[in-house]
Amino acid sequence: MIFRKCENIMNRLLILIVLVLLGCRDSEPEQIIKQVEPGVIITDEQAKELSAKPGGLVVLSHINSITDNQAQILGTVNYLQLDGVSVLTDQQAKGLSQVRISLAIGLTTLTDTQAKILNRVKILELSSLRQLTDEQALILGKKRGALYLNALSTLTTPQALHLGQLETLSLLSIKSITDEQAEALSQVKRNLWLGINSITDRQASTLSKVRNLALDHLTNIKDKQAEALSKVPTLSLLGLTAITVEQAKNLSKVEDLTIPESLQPLIDKYKNQ
Repeated sequence: MIFRKCENIMNRLLILIVLVLLGCRDSEPEQIIKQVEPGVIITDEQAKELSAKPGGLVVLSHINSITDNQAQILGTVNYLQLDGVSVLTDQQAKGLSQVRISLAIGLTTLTDTQAKILNRVKILELSSLRQLTDEQALILGKKRGALYLNALSTLTTPQALHLGQLETLSLLSIKSITDEQAEALSQVKRNLWLGINSITDRQASTLSKVRNLALDHLTNIKDKQAEALSKVPTLSLLGLTAITVEQAKNLSKVEDLTIPESLQPLIDKYKNQ
């Protein structure tokens, strides 16, 4: 239960960070989080009560199903989290697509029609979806905003080409990519978060075009790769276990670098020179 609460807090922080990165300058949403206990099925009246606070964040992580009417009601909020809902009807998707800013939902299957409908949401998190067709990637790649596909473990080159058109993309279960896919993903306009655990020199050079790049699953890099990645304005390499002096010199040039605390002193040494 403690882990779940921490996870929800982290999810919210992530949403707020993305909003800033996407350029959303509206006032911060009201600090209200509504959550129900495990196994509870909400009624329409409860759904209305939960959605009654404009600008609030509604978290229903333990609900595994909703009705068409509840989807319509909950679709009036700014932020909605439905981690336990794995299947939707098209009608429910239409209701939820009205969420104003961010929708996180635990879908394990997705139809082309639902992809088109849910594409209206500015920040869409489908982090339980393990498979995606090329057609769905084409549809989702046309959205304006952020897309999280953190359970997707395989990626085709056509999918990379389509998803590379997004403003923000997160693919934390993708462990490796080809050079061609790296080229496609480097076209992401603002923020790219990848779960790759290895990288080639060419890929590092290609991905250096991204404005905000997170490669937190890399445990080591080569000097040449550090030199290439030093061109990224905002870079996260939280998985690194060690760096060479040459790598520290190059990475110290990054305007906004996130790195393990144990490696920060070496970065600071050359950043201040």
